[in-house]
Amino acid sequence: MIRHSHIKSAAWGGVLFVIVSALTWQLYKFSSMESKIPYCYIKINNPILEEEIVQYRDYIDKYKKWMDSVYVEVSMRTISDSVTRYVLSPVTDCYDILYMGPFFICNVRGNDTFFVPTAGFSFGKRERTLFCISDANYWLLTKKYFPKRYAEKITKGYLSNSMNLHPEICFLTFLNDSLIDKRYQRGLFLDSIEFNIHKYE
Repeated sequence: MIRHSHIKSAAWGGVLFVIVSALTWQLYKFSSMESKIPYCYIKINNPILEEEIVQYRDYIDKYKKWMDSVYVEVSMRTISDSVTRYVLSPVTDCYDILYMGPFFICNVRGNDTFFVPTAGFSFGKRERTLFCISDANYWLLTKKYFPKRYAEKITKGYLSNSMNLHPEICFLTFLNDSLIDKRYQRGLFLDSIEFNIHKYE
């Protein structure tokens, strides 16, 4: 004869199994939903800038044979109330993300692009910049955008020095929404570029 306590134990075991199964399913469903949520919620409203980014990405694609991955960084600098400069440069290593300063990511025709407002940027140590990426998020982005470098960190415990590539960067000057000056040259995104704005007024 089966004791009543054994029946109760079996019943509670069945209830717990149902609860655990339900929670497991919910966690799976939410994790699947999270993986489908786009990382970027914004888009570029200027089709001219978008096209310039695509052209620059084509220009730096030749460096992929030496690097893990290659992306475009767009540094944004306000010159005046009507003039804005965008400087396009390559992102070829995870260290570029670490020292990039505050940024957001926007998908440009199927390729993630790093946008960096230059306000508050400081050269040198990360501590001198008003904002910097956390170590945890840095490794998450390294895993996503530079998987070979992330694997190197996991297997070796450290990152070796990467190859330094210095292609020309692209300086784009906009008057409101119109491109008025474009040039490729070596330098830094904060370099001064002379142009005559009066002929566009």
